[in-house]
Amino acid sequence: LSQRRLNKVRSRASADPPSEFQQKSFRSTQAAMLIPLPMGAAGQAGEVEVPAVVKKDYAKYWWLTFLLLIGVGVMDVLARDPFAVIFIGVMAAIVWYMASDGCRNMSQYCLFLFGMMCVIEAVIETIGLLMIIGGRTTHERTVQTSIDGGARTSTITVVERKHPLFDESQGFTYNMQSAVKIASPVVMLIAALVSYYTYQAYPASLFAQDAEAGGFYGGQQPGYGGYGSDRPSGPSSTGGTRIIGGQVVGGGGGAGRFAGNGGRSLFEGSGQRLGS
Repeated sequence: LSQRRLNKVRSRASADPPSEFQQKSFRSTQAAMLIPLPMGAAGQAGEVEVPAVVKKDYAKYWWLTFLLLIGVGVMDVLARDPFAVIFIGVMAAIVWYMASDGCRNMSQYCLFLFGMMCVIEAVIETIGLLMIIGGRTTHERTVQTSIDGGARTSTITVVERKHPLFDESQGFTYNMQSAVKIASPVVMLIAALVSYYTYQAYPASLFAQDAEAGGFYGGQQPGYGGYGSDRPSGPSSTGGTRIIGGQVVGGGGGAGRFAGNGGRSLFEGSGQRLGS
C-alpha cells in the first residue's frame, strides 16, 4: 500500500507543471549565476561624432600631411630603401583613410594611435640623424685573387672613408639618402602635431570617457557571495538572489518576493514520512 501511494505521489509531481513562482525563481537564480561580461564606453555610448571644426579647418592640414608623406615615399624610392617605402606607404594610407569622406573615419582612437606611431618614429629617426650629422662613413670592399704555385690566395681589402652629410662626389643616391634622413623625422613630427591638435579639438578625452563609463565593468564591481555571506552575488546589489543564514534573499526576482513573505528559512519544519 505504501509503495502504491509513493508511485501516485511521483506520478502527480511529474504531471503537474511548475508554478509561476517556481519559474520566476528559477530564472532569477539562473540570471544571478551568469558571469558578468565587461562593457567599455564604446559599447555603451558609441563612437563620438567628429567635430565640425575638424571637418572644416583641420581637414586641409591632413591632406597636406598626406602629400608630405607621399613626397618622403618618393624620396625613399630614389634612395633605394624598400623598407622605408613600405612604412611610409602604410602611414600615408592611414592618413588617407582618416581624411577621406569629410574626415568621417577620423575617430579619437585612430588619432591617438597614429600620433603615438609618429612620435616614436620621429624619436628613432632623430637619434639616427644625430649619429650621422657630423658625416657619414662609407666602406669600399675589394677582393684580389692570385695563384702562386698552384695555391690560390684571396686578399680582401676594406677601405673606410668618412664623407660630409652631403657630398657631390658620392653621387645622387648618397645625397638622396642624406636628404631623407632629414626630411623623414621632420614630416613625422608634423604629422604628430597635426594629430595632437586634432585630438584636442574633440570635446572630451578618451581617458575621460572611460572614467565616466566606470572603467572596465561600467561602474559596477562584480562580486560572488556564498552561503552565509553578506556580499551580493552578482554585478550589483539589487539583482539576483543569494542564501544568507538559510534564507533566500535578493531583489527583483521571484525568489526575492518569496523571501519577503515572512522570510521563510530553508530546510525548516519537521520531517514527514509517506504513508504515515
